[in-house]
Amino acid sequence: MTDNKAIAWLCAIIFPTVMLLLFANALIFDEPTYREILSAEAMPVTTQLLAYYQDDAGLPDVFNEAEKAHLDDVKSVIKLEQAIMIILLAVFLVLLPRTNLRFVFTRGFLLLFILVLLLPLIPFDTIFTRFHEMFFEPGTWMFSAESTLIRFYPEMLFQEIFTKILVMSVVFSAVLALFAKTSLFQNNNL
Repeated sequence: MTDNKAIAWLCAIIFPTVMLLLFANALIFDEPTYREILSAEAMPVTTQLLAYYQDDAGLPDVFNEAEKAHLDDVKSVIKLEQAIMIILLAVFLVLLPRTNLRFVFTRGFLLLFILVLLLPLIPFDTIFTRFHEMFFEPGTWMFSAESTLIRFYPEMLFQEIFTKILVMSVVFSAVLALFAKTSLFQNNNL
């Protein structure tokens, strides 16, 4: 495999990852998304919580200490996601000029599309649980159904946001892949 081919494959793998992280980050802070899904009671708290995640406010007082500790951990995961997104985006943008753009965007889209086709084989609650097991200490992220955190932010919220992230990533990636098929991206063939 030539160096350019290896770089092109690396970019093709980074591309869908960056798309997922970009749209995850965008939707994490998209108040209209929460308004579509959450109760009116949860919205003032959610607005304050989103400000907390951006270092513009403290945690809402409606949460108990265990919930606040988890929300603080969530903030750390969001910061980690943003750092990874920025690093991968920077690597992608540095390497991209050295590759065949058509190859990168079409292969990257295909990889993302295959992932989306395979995801229905895994129940969302399994994905949700594995995510939490990967990023949070055991026992710090499970709450009773009566807790404020679960009442305001049921699993269904995360499933809908996850679906939106996937759909937006696939659509945007498809547009770039189609655009890459045009003569504008006809550079060196790998």
